[in-house]
Amino acid sequence: MASKQLETISGAVEQVNSKGTGIRVLGEWLNVSQYHPIATLPTAGQLVEVQIERTDRGPWINSLKIIGDAPAPPSSSSPDRVSVRLSVLRSAATFAGGYAQSREDVKSSDVLKIADVWLRWALEPEGSYAKGGEPTA
Repeated sequence: MASKQLETISGAVEQVNSKGTGIRVLGEWLNVSQYHPIATLPTAGQLVEVQIERTDRGPWINSLKIIGDAPAPPSSSSPDRVSVRLSVLRSAATFAGGYAQSREDVKSSDVLKIADVWLRWALEPEGSYAKGGEPTA
């Protein structure tokens, strides 16, 4: 009798099918075998080490070990915060440049002062500023 040829694959789980009968790792679907059930199916993003057996019906999971958790999703505000900061800085520079056309005492350091006030306004919850648009504290 020929022995099984097992292959080890390691990588992040890209997808788990809706029936819980397969996972996709490194772009390849791996089938959960009824003869080698998996106690806890990994979730998308988790790092796994999988021993598979390739047959004419596809690759079948012989054993699966979760070797790392899915990376934490980036904070939803992180990319937005960077975009807001850059936008505010650009707007403050444009504003200061226009103001400098009529006044000689405008300095480049004024751009950062303007941007700081505008950024606090942009990132504060609604109602934190007085009706006149000035910071309340």
